[in-house]
Amino acid sequence: MAKALEGTGTLLLVSGHEDPDRVSLHRKAIEGARLAGVERIVYTSFMGAAPNATFPYARDHCATEGAVREAGISLTSMRNSLYADVAPRFVGPTG
Repeated sequence: MAKALEGTGTLLLVSGHEDPDRVSLHRKAIEGARLAGVERIVYTSFMGAAPNATFPYARDHCATEGAVREAGISLTSMRNSLYADVAPRFVGPTG
């Protein structure tokens, strides 16, 4: 990862899929960015990201944000709520 990111100033880190090991995967990407000298990570986080969040994945996003800060890399968190692709699942057959 570090080799692939050489010369990169800003990395867009798109959160991984819902996986029990997601934070570990994010940490590996962050460590590669740190080793490559990346100055800023823009991360697709989640609204309400906090260590005690009710939504489990919001806790994952909080941990990832913390890992970026711990690595000494500037962080921009884009805390969206839901993606538009799931909106149709909330609408019944009659609209």
